[in-house]
Amino acid sequence: MNPITRRRALVTGASGGLGADIARELASRHFDLVLVARRESLLRDLATELTMGYGVAVDVLPTDLTAPNAPALLYGIIEANDRQIDMLVNNAGVGIHGPFADGDADREREMIQLDVIVPMELAKLFIPGMRTRGFGRILNVGSLAALQPMPTFAAYGAAKAFVRSLSRAVHYELRGSGVTCTPLSAGVTATDFFSVAGQRMGWYHRAMMMKSTDVARAGVDAMLAGRPEIIPGVLNKLTAVSGRFVPTNWSTAMAHRLMTS
Repeated sequence: MNPITRRRALVTGASGGLGADIARELASRHFDLVLVARRESLLRDLATELTMGYGVAVDVLPTDLTAPNAPALLYGIIEANDRQIDMLVNNAGVGIHGPFADGDADREREMIQLDVIVPMELAKLFIPGMRTRGFGRILNVGSLAALQPMPTFAAYGAAKAFVRSLSRAVHYELRGSGVTCTPLSAGVTATDFFSVAGQRMGWYHRAMMMKSTDVARAGVDAMLAGRPEIIPGVLNKLTAVSGRFVPTNWSTAMAHRLMTS
């Protein structure tokens, strides 16, 4: 692709795990990048890797997205530096494991800010420019936890249900505009998600585990194709389909049993 016309993707939570692998996948397809996360040294290491490995242009914007007005400030910096964003990957997020009634309210509030408010506000900021240009892709990284209530991950599952519902609705609203919004409803993925959330992985997690690189590739493929949703992995798809035919109280009990076994 001609560097002058090469498209650019913004990836949040790009300092490690799935976000870094999505950035690698995009760079391998010769898209320029804007990488956002709190850990600047890791972002710069990744930027060097991608620039040297694929010859793409990479901007690094160390940002705490939970800070007040962070999405608007990030958007302002990108606009001031004349960086046209053609693809937005809302990957930054965190989970909290444990009984809801015993959880720390401040941590949960910060989680909702990062998992719900930030992707919603970034999409709202970048969609108008995409729609004016007649092209745009949004990938909202979600979870199978969005598909049923999740005991011990109650607030996290609710947050991901919000993101999935929002994404599907926005995708429909944007039909015919050249802009699409794809939720990535991933299952158990080989990242540090569970250790950060405070949960020990059991047999179910190990049996369902997918490589982060495979999930990243599936997500990027779906985003570029403008699909209304992507659930990577055969077992995850079977789980999603079977859940449609099971009463909610049964699926809730089963989710609790599997995630804590």
